[in-house]
Amino acid sequence: MLFGTTGYKKRVEDSPPLLPTKESPTRHLIRPETSAPGAEPLLPIGCGASYEVVYDRVAIRSAPLTTATTLEVRQKGDAIELFGWDSSKLWRRCPADASGTTAGWVML
Repeated sequence: MLFGTTGYKKRVEDSPPLLPTKESPTRHLIRPETSAPGAEPLLPIGCGASYEVVYDRVAIRSAPLTTATTLEVRQKGDAIELFGWDSSKLWRRCPADASGTTAGWVML
């Protein structure tokens, strides 16, 4: 049952704060870069550098920021194709979908 479980009572004072605190950094809700429906992909699939995910999981984000919106998650062992670097040389562009119409960023 999603709502209304028996015995569930929570006061507003017990809820986590809605504003960012030191413990919960500000999240950046950034719209991903996408191409128009039926248009050419943003990233030329098959022309990038092929990498394998070696961590348990890797987030593909909408911008090269750890607080940016997560678009997709890749699991350990997945192949991922990477393209250009950001200015810090910590992040690379990657497709967030199989067709390459949505571009994201992954931290190396």
